[in-house]
Amino acid sequence: MLGLLAWTAFGSISATRVTNAMLRLPMRVDPLDRKPFEPIGRWSLAIALAFVGGIFLGLVLGSYGTAALLNPRFWLLFLPLSLLPVVVFYLNMRPTHRVLSAARDRALGEVQRELRRAFPALVEHMQRGEPSGNLPFEVNALVAYEKELDQASTWPYNPVILRTLVVSVLIPSVTLLARRVFEVYIR
Repeated sequence: MLGLLAWTAFGSISATRVTNAMLRLPMRVDPLDRKPFEPIGRWSLAIALAFVGGIFLGLVLGSYGTAALLNPRFWLLFLPLSLLPVVVFYLNMRPTHRVLSAARDRALGEVQRELRRAFPALVEHMQRGEPSGNLPFEVNALVAYEKELDQASTWPYNPVILRTLVVSVLIPSVTLLARRVFEVYIR
């Protein structure tokens, strides 16, 4: 089991390095469209699920008795181990988050720069009583775009991926509970 977990850790680290190198290449990123990056989120979920599978197999096939489950050393090992899939999930997506976040910040800076230019021009036209043309529509569009950029997520996962991760992290805990109930009430 430990060999399988070590191989999975090696595979996840090497995949993260490949993804990181790929994301360093020059590319055009739309900060409002994270769809092209969702496969990275699914890959991160697959790696996290591999860790959950290894932990699950270790808990099911391990020879833990009732005394082991009551031992604090068991829980000192199990609790960090149960959080390992979440850590792996987010560490694998960190380079993608960095790219999406940089693209969003860059676009947000451009929009705010345009707003700083457009607002004084609009006020100046209003004070003079001159027609402002399309400037009010441009300002409204820039404000709406700024709001969308502020709310844009920079993590490449969707709710289904996140829900699957949460459920999969709970599986080892439910396994321990079910095993305990089986040992106490069924035997």
